Formats: sequence, structure tokens, C-alpha cells
Amino acid sequence: MQQILLYYSAVQDYPLAGIPNPSAIKPNFLTLEETMKVPLTLLFLAFTAAAFSAMPAGARQAAADQPSAKAAAKETKWQGHVVRIDKEHSMIDLRGGPAPSKSIRKIAYDGSTEWTKLAKPSQQDAVTDGAFIIVLGHVDDKGILHATRVDLRNPR
Repeated sequence: MQQILLYYSAVQDYPLAGIPNPSAIKPNFLTLEETMKVPLTLLFLAFTAAAFSAMPAGARQAAADQPSAKAAAKETKWQGHVVRIDKEHSMIDLRGGPAPSKSIRKIAYDGSTEWTKLAKPSQQDAVTDGAFIIVLGHVDDKGILHATRVDLRNPR
């Protein structure tokens, strides 16, 4: 009992001298309400971080969809040597395709196909067997390229 009185003595120089009742000292423990604030704050921060990290992912997805739309609109480019020309069916057999392929590919052309020689306007008759051509167009489900432009190049 004497030790307890020493800690709570009324001596003026002692730091606890101004506290008349030892039970008036508030402990440093958190109350139940204060302890519930900590997990709620952490939960709020976690949801906020998740929301901000999800927004750029959505923006990246939208940006990723745009090039695929551009790729669909972009034409396919095949190049190679003409093996044979079937004018009756408007077809060209080409040894090549997407570079560096050497397989035989089929190319269909029609009246809307643009014929050029070294990027200058030309006629369809300028393209002969063995000629080197670059073809732009769209590939269908059967693997046939429907040409929008056929460019005759110098032999390689």
C-alpha cells in the first residue's frame, strides 16, 4: 500500500501530483467503437484502390479493341510470282502469299480491282505468268484473297 501512495503522492515536484484520484487516469486502450474504425478504414482504402486499378484496365481494354477494328479494315498483303492466270474464272495462282511464304495461293479479282505497275496505273494484260506481283485485298473463309489492288513489280 505504501508503494501505491508513492506513485500517487501529493508532492509538488512529482509529475502525477496534480491528479487527485488515481482512477481518473485514462488507460491507453482503444474502446470498441475506436477499434471498429480501423478495419472499416482499411476496407474503404482497399475498395478505393480496387476501383482505381480497375479503371485503367477498362481503358486498356477499350484501346485494345480499337486496333482490332482497324486490323479488320486493313487489307491483307500477299506477294509472289504468278503461276497461272485463269481469266475465265478471274483467278490468279500465286507462289507466295504473306511473306516469306512459298506455297501456292489463290487470288480472285473482278472489275473493281485496281491494276498498277510500280505504283502507277496499268492494265490487267501486263500481268503474265512468272511476273512478280504484290496483291492487296481481303481473305475470305476459303482462304482466297479477293484483290482490291494488284501491283506488278520488276522480277526478283
